[in-house]
Amino acid sequence: MNQKKIGDFLRKLRYEKELTQIQLAEILFVSNKSVSRWEKGKSLPDIDILMKLAHFYDVSLEELLDGQRNEMANNTESTALKVAEFENEEKKKMKRITQILVLFSMVLMLISYITITI
Repeated sequence: MNQKKIGDFLRKLRYEKELTQIQLAEILFVSNKSVSRWEKGKSLPDIDILMKLAHFYDVSLEELLDGQRNEMANNTESTALKVAEFENEEKKKMKRITQILVLFSMVLMLISYITITI
């Protein structure tokens, strides 16, 4: 899955609706900075927002995840696989963040312990 390509497609769809990032953000109840990050390919929206975007732009979820319009976009199995891939990538990101937070907490606890015993 190419985040940059998805972001470019999201920007193109927004332009077609003649919306600013701020206007789209208000419609989706997110910040305009979130919309900017999606369109730059720095992050992807959550799956529920992706589904709202697909409905709003009248494209399939598969097309959004492909980053382009497809003539045969109603392939349910393919869409399900892309959604599963997206969710797995998000789970991996969350796992990394959790690991970093746990490590950071352990370091803080160690520093606190050393400070108290000195």
